Amino acid sequence: MKITENENLRLYELPTLLEDTQETVGILREFESKFRSVRKLEGNVLEHTGTKEALESLLNAAMEQFRDQSSRKDIFENYRRAFERQVAEPFIQGRGRFGKVLVLEQDTILLLTNIAIAEQKQMRFQDLMVQFENRGVYFDQQSRMALIDLYERVGNIDRKSDSGDAVYVKTTL
Repeated sequence: MKITENENLRLYELPTLLEDTQETVGILREFESKFRSVRKLEGNVLEHTGTKEALESLLNAAMEQFRDQSSRKDIFENYRRAFERQVAEPFIQGRGRFGKVLVLEQDTILLLTNIAIAEQKQMRFQDLMVQFENRGVYFDQQSRMALIDLYERVGNIDRKSDSGDAVYVKTTL
């Protein structure tokens, strides 16, 4: 089996899997050269006597691409933008000066509700909000009132008169 066909290959295993031949050293040097060129890294590819040295040089070049090009803030900002674009876009809406807010559709809210309640038949509304927060979803007071309205519309509310204003939310089947 070729190294490239191994799906469970670990980087630290490479030195033991690569043959120590001039052909392997040449392939690693050529790859490092192209790698440096594409990423506009300074420095030349050095002559190596063995596969281990060539591999170490390539790994050093891989680390070099992260040095002095971007600050930590830039890296975080790039990550945030990519996450918003690729994952969060359907759930985020711009509200001008208020910034960006989370927008969930009714089906998504009901799915999250069923996940939060899990095996229980029902859960107090306040406890449900804690479960949402444990999953990274926070609601302001106005949104909580809208949630109660939603649950009432779909028949998921069970009000207990003996405990005052206790509101229980049931799962949807």
